[in-house]
Amino acid sequence: MFSDRLEIESPGTLPNTLTEDNIRVGVHVEINPTILSFLAKDKQFRYSGRGTGIPRVIKMCQHEGIAIRFVNDSQTQRFCVVISRRYGIIDYETYDR
Repeated sequence: MFSDRLEIESPGTLPNTLTEDNIRVGVHVEINPTILSFLAKDKQFRYSGRGTGIPRVIKMCQHEGIAIRFVNDSQTQRFCVVISRRYGIIDYETYDR
C-alpha cells in the first residue's frame, strides 16, 4: 500500500494463454482443476462465478473514477494489479472539516 495506490502482487506471470487484455473480459484458467472439481461437489461451495472477479472490479473502479492497471512482468516474474487512489491519504490532523 502506497499513498497514491494499492498494489496487489502475485509471484509469477499470468499462466498459459492469459494476457493483461483478455483477463479484463473474464477469460480465466483453472490453475488446479482437481481441487476445483472436488470443491464443486461440496454442496457448501456454491461459488460459480469463475472468471467474473476482475471484470467486476474493473466495472466498480470505472464507476468510481478509479484507475486500475495490470502489469504482467516477465522480467521480474510477477503479476501485479495497481489500483490508484482517487484522492491522496487524508491527514486528519490538518483536515479542515
